[in-house]
Amino acid sequence: MLHSFLLGAFITFCYDIFRILRRIIPHGIFWISLEDLIFWVMATGGIFYLLYYENNGMFRWFAVISAAAGMLLYKKTLSLGFVSLVSGAVNGTLRFLRKILWRLTAPARRFLRWSKR
Repeated sequence: MLHSFLLGAFITFCYDIFRILRRIIPHGIFWISLEDLIFWVMATGGIFYLLYYENNGMFRWFAVISAAAGMLLYKKTLSLGFVSLVSGAVNGTLRFLRKILWRLTAPARRFLRWSKR
């Protein structure tokens, strides 16, 4: 039952990684759909592994309910803060690096403008 709970939390954590990537790099509907397909294939593999090896191939409702509880608990407690914190930190770091790069390339940009006259 604990493995099912942890698997549910881990599956939701993995989806949060996709959510973070989507906040950092904007995606179109095609890429979002492709990412979701990859995610659900991987999640299905994890669930199949759990049911096959941990439950001897038997479908047991407590495993499904426990995985759903792990997903729900992670989603309601850690998910929003984790996604906001990580995506905000990465976006802030990228903004800072862009500013530095913009200032470092200022002399070259001025020279190019001057040379075009």
